Amino acid sequence: IFYHKGKYDCDFLIMENGHILEAVQVCEELNADNMDGEIRGLVEAMAVAGLTEGTIITYRQEDLFVKGDIRIEVLPAWKIID
Repeated sequence: IFYHKGKYDCDFLIMENGHILEAVQVCEELNADNMDGEIRGLVEAMAVAGLTEGTIITYRQEDLFVKGDIRIEVLPAWKIID
């Protein structure tokens, strides 16, 4: 597990055999104050890795954002653990 630091940050990059398989952001809540930064960091990491799907883990929110070929799934932490 690694992280991405470019113009923006992404909390977790899951790698196997030198290839990034998944990009994940984690925040308690997506809101007007942090949504832009959380999504930008994730999308930047996805672009570097050549991914079209990413995940944002929150405390209890669930959503799906699709723009062009980019898909970001927002999941509550309990769904990841369960």
